[in-house]
Amino acid sequence: WIPKSDKPLPVVLFGHPSDNGINSLFFTLLRGLLGSLDTQVVVVAPAYRGEPASLGGNSVESDTSKQSPWDRDVDDGLAFLEASLEQFPSCDPARIAAVGYSRGAGVSLLSALRDPSIGSVFQIAGPTDFLAPSLQNIALGLLGDKTYDLPGLDYLNAKYLQPFKSGAISADSLRRVLLRRSAARWALSGQLPATQTVHGTADSTVNPDQAQALVAADRRVAYLKIQGMTHSSFLSPASFSQSSAISTDLQKFLKANLRLK
Repeated sequence: WIPKSDKPLPVVLFGHPSDNGINSLFFTLLRGLLGSLDTQVVVVAPAYRGEPASLGGNSVESDTSKQSPWDRDVDDGLAFLEASLEQFPSCDPARIAAVGYSRGAGVSLLSALRDPSIGSVFQIAGPTDFLAPSLQNIALGLLGDKTYDLPGLDYLNAKYLQPFKSGAISADSLRRVLLRRSAARWALSGQLPATQTVHGTADSTVNPDQAQALVAADRRVAYLKIQGMTHSSFLSPASFSQSSAISTDLQKFLKANLRLK
C-alpha cells in the first residue's frame, strides 16, 4: 500500500495473524487501526512461506516445502521489506516500524531483533516466549495427543515435539527450536527498539503471560493491558472501545517513532 506522496514516507512492516496468508481483510484491519495515518505510511505486508497473498483478485503462493513458522516467516518478511525499499522510492529506509497481530506480532518482534533498520515495534497479542508456562502446558498437551487450533503448532508438533517424544531429537535441540522463536528471551540483551505490547486480560488463545514475559525481559516495553479483551474481540463492532483504545495507542506510537504529525 503506497499512498500518493511527493516525498518518501515511513514504512510499516505488517505481520498478519493466522496461517492463511494475507488478504484484503487484514489490510482493512490495519488501515482501520491506522486511521488518519493511513495516507502517511507505506504498508509492506508479506504472506509467509507456503501461504497465499491475495489482493485485488490476484493470488500467489510461495514454496510450501520449506515452511518454518516464525523462523522463515522472519526471513520472508525481511526479504520483502528489503525488496520494497530497493524498488519503491516512496519508502523511507530511515523510518521503519513493525506492526503485528497474533502470530504476526511474534514475527514482528523477531524481525526487529534481526534487522536494526526496524526502529520500533507495536505488537498485539503475540507469542513472545515459547518456554513460558502457558506454552509449556500446550506442549505437554500435544505430547499427550491433544489438539489445538493455533497457527504454527501443527508444524512444531510434527517436526519437533513428536520426534522429541520418540527420542529422535534431544531436549537441547528442542530447546534451541523454541528459543529461536522466543523474542522475550532475546530481549534480555536489550536489543529491542522502542516497543509497545497490547494484550487482553481475557485472551485464552495467546495467554497474557506472553506480554508479561516481554515486559519482564525489558522494562522499557510499554504495556497496554485491556480488561476483558479476548484474542479477537476487538475485531467486533460491538467492542468498539477495545479497537479504539488500540487504534489511539498505535497512532500515538507511530507518530512518535516515525516522526509523523
